[in-house]
Amino acid sequence: MKTLAPVVVFAYRRPDHLRNTLTSLMRCEGFDESPVIVYCDGPRDASEVDSVMATREVARSMLGDRAEYNFSEVNLGLARSVIAGVSDAVDRFGRVIVVEDDLELSPAFLTFMNHALARYAHDERVFQISGYIFDVPELKAVPVALFLPFIGSWGWATWKRAWDQLDPLASGWEALCMGKDLRRRFNLDGSYGYATMLVRQMGGYLDSWGVRWYWSVFKANGLVLFPPVSLVSNTGFDGSGTHGRGRLRKLSKGGPVLPSSDIELPESVLLDMGLYAHVKKAIRLQNGGWLGKAVDKLRWWKAVYSCKYRVRSYTTVSSLAEHDAYRLTSHRTVPTIGWWSADTQQLTGQAIVTARVAALLERVGARDFSYRGNGLRSVASCAVSALRLIVATWRGRLNVLYLVCSRSNAGFVRDLPAYLSRFAGVRVIVHVHGSDVVDLCRRPWVGPCARALLARCELVVPSAHLLAPLRDLGMRHVHLCENFAEHADAQIQAAELPPPAVDSHPWRVLWNSNVMASKGFFAVAEAVRALADNGVPVRLVALGRPIGDEAMDQHDCCEALKRLEGQTWLDRPGLVDRSTAMRLLHEADIVCLPSHYISECQPLALIEAMCAARAVVIADTPALRATVGDYPCEVIAEQTPAAVKAALQHLLRSPPTEEALHAAAARSRNRFSARRFDRDISRLFGFEQLSDGVNTPGDVLDTAPQSMKSLSHLTP
Repeated sequence: MKTLAPVVVFAYRRPDHLRNTLTSLMRCEGFDESPVIVYCDGPRDASEVDSVMATREVARSMLGDRAEYNFSEVNLGLARSVIAGVSDAVDRFGRVIVVEDDLELSPAFLTFMNHALARYAHDERVFQISGYIFDVPELKAVPVALFLPFIGSWGWATWKRAWDQLDPLASGWEALCMGKDLRRRFNLDGSYGYATMLVRQMGGYLDSWGVRWYWSVFKANGLVLFPPVSLVSNTGFDGSGTHGRGRLRKLSKGGPVLPSSDIELPESVLLDMGLYAHVKKAIRLQNGGWLGKAVDKLRWWKAVYSCKYRVRSYTTVSSLAEHDAYRLTSHRTVPTIGWWSADTQQLTGQAIVTARVAALLERVGARDFSYRGNGLRSVASCAVSALRLIVATWRGRLNVLYLVCSRSNAGFVRDLPAYLSRFAGVRVIVHVHGSDVVDLCRRPWVGPCARALLARCELVVPSAHLLAPLRDLGMRHVHLCENFAEHADAQIQAAELPPPAVDSHPWRVLWNSNVMASKGFFAVAEAVRALADNGVPVRLVALGRPIGDEAMDQHDCCEALKRLEGQTWLDRPGLVDRSTAMRLLHEADIVCLPSHYISECQPLALIEAMCAARAVVIADTPALRATVGDYPCEVIAEQTPAAVKAALQHLLRSPPTEEALHAAAARSRNRFSARRFDRDISRLFGFEQLSDGVNTPGDVLDTAPQSMKSLSHLTP
């Protein structure tokens, strides 16, 4: 052979897998004479930036100047990356060998590929060379490669003359819905559900290049050359990958084989029906036998029923660009987005955030599966919402579900219908508002189930301190989207007011949260009492309602509050509306929240205080530290009256300068902008920003920390 085919490596965000792949590739015979091209897709969101950059660094450090690098700034997805990369390579070189970043290769891999590419370069019947084959016992003693009528996607090669016949639009695919014999032949006589994959692809529920390539080969009655033993092993089924899971694990077992001698190439291009029968039997058994076949049948009918509404719209698609646009916007053709949450009318931070997301989703026709009420009414409402959700999922009227995570055991059980919709192909986005989601995943009995279900979903967290613990628990897709300040304009005006002087009226310490012992309310109350007894003009303004927790039950909390009634240093408006809460915030000098509450994540009270340029006292916890960032504040190590008193005294004697507070408040308003939140959520769901205002100025993102920058586009 005069020139070896180029090797195109597709990578994404798995540096360790890529290192193993390149190590095995570099051991292959002929590697030194093979051109290498590396494609690395861009991150989908800010949480993947580090892993994508690490993957690119692995490629550069191992391959150096001998490789050509194509690094995308945006996330294209595997299908678009492969189609574009392979098309470019065959246009330039006439043939190509394709390797993905989760494959382990035999040293004989490149030799087999290059020999076969040279032998069958001009045979129009041969469309592809595959380096992988299923574990077929009857083939292990066969020294000759064989032709089969389906493609392989784990280590393969092709020519320009064959790849030019790729039909990305899969024209004529509708015949599979009407022709039983055609469908059976496409499914390898019922061995694997390729027809289901293609229907889901054309319905917009799947984004696969492989099934469209197989359909193109199938329509042309093409053949693919396979080795009798696999030269490739897929190591990507460890939960780190984006594609491929479930029953495919069984099809990937075993490592690449080092043949004792070169694999012989067949002289004639013919399909050996006897060997083909052995291969189909092996695939059928590894796919679950008769049970797997029954599951495939159910999935087929569900796919047809789910996609039939979208098929009608798809008949107008006439180009690959229109196909991609159709997949991105098909959820606007029918209401395919829904949300599952509790009543959003409460005055809690979680309810305020959920209500804003729900308002955004309503503007694209999303369906409301929320449940309302308390006690038996809540149970009945939840049952009705669950039934509606199940029906919508089964009918294919739902492909994205927004779920507000409940971290209690009972709440998790209540949310099971929403989690289980993931098994029906629905993309489930779980918004986590509490740090105790980590505790939920570690509890006995409920914990293993919670970890298994959450690992299949996409998680959205408001605080960076949750990213590492959740990934340690096996959560593969965790997105960071910080909360927002709802009344930014009013806060900007208030921040420009000079702080009141200590001798003009009492200093106001605001408690803007529920009254709970673990949040530190009673420690704050005792600290203010001590200061007042010492003659310091200070008052505590306490909002919120008493709630029991692990430190003090609700009865004892209410009794403790009664003992504080009538104190001259205490004003207790209790539960107030949002406008009153904002007015009291603007009148306050210090906002105090020394919380050790297990669920505390990114409290709205702190966000609003920072945006309004108020002095802040917090406890030294990861959640509160992540929330305040570089905002000037007093941090106490212990939740005791003495520690709170010392922090308040320090602020009264040496408060932060007005310039420092205003500068920090400006950064906070950029960081917690409602428009930034709308943009992040809109991109997460795959549609354009739908907020009422104009887009946030570019300097907003430039002044925010890297981890707070907006999420990249994610297609449903």
